[in-house]
Amino acid sequence: YMPGYISPISRLHLACISHSQAVVAFEGIPLVLPIRAAMREPRHFPAVVCGCLLAGTVAFVVVGTSGYLAYRDETSTFITLNLHGPLSLGVRAAFSLTVLLTYPLQLYPAMVALEKKLGLAATEGGCVQLIWQCAARTGLVCGAFAFALYAPYQNLVALAGGLCAVPLAFIFPGVFHLQLCAPCTLAARTLDMALVTFGVLMAPVAVVAALISWR
Repeated sequence: YMPGYISPISRLHLACISHSQAVVAFEGIPLVLPIRAAMREPRHFPAVVCGCLLAGTVAFVVVGTSGYLAYRDETSTFITLNLHGPLSLGVRAAFSLTVLLTYPLQLYPAMVALEKKLGLAATEGGCVQLIWQCAARTGLVCGAFAFALYAPYQNLVALAGGLCAVPLAFIFPGVFHLQLCAPCTLAARTLDMALVTFGVLMAPVAVVAALISWR
């Protein structure tokens, strides 16, 4: 929130930051294929995805709207910072516990790819192999923690949105659909190209906007 007059450049900058933060909601996309592969009955996967997307969308809209209606211009980046009293401690503890318990799930796809690059994906290495795998995972977690500890939250989320979430949400789906499905209709190809183009333009803008206001 910036009181008083806001120049058009500042409005554009805030819009870029806001959009790059909002697109982080797509961070769960890398989990789609691993979850489907682990399902006993993959035929139910479309219904599960649609239900989860609907529930997530409703939750985001309700929580975001309620927070703003309650605190207006004093709304903090973390709505939990606006809460006071004993109840707020419970809410913050529950939020921290949620992040702690879901972090391994979010880390899994990246860790699998990293272990393959480092040659640690083999399972026949015995105890030594397991130690190296644990060391790599611990190092990745500690590195992410150290970076997040000293980075401004708004800019960190915007940077993650520009570097990670925008490609996951717009660029990769469009490219993969064009390459793997080869849509025959002009409308389908146009939609894929529009997604890719938007992502290619949005990603650098979001990254630059996050870095410019980094403080």
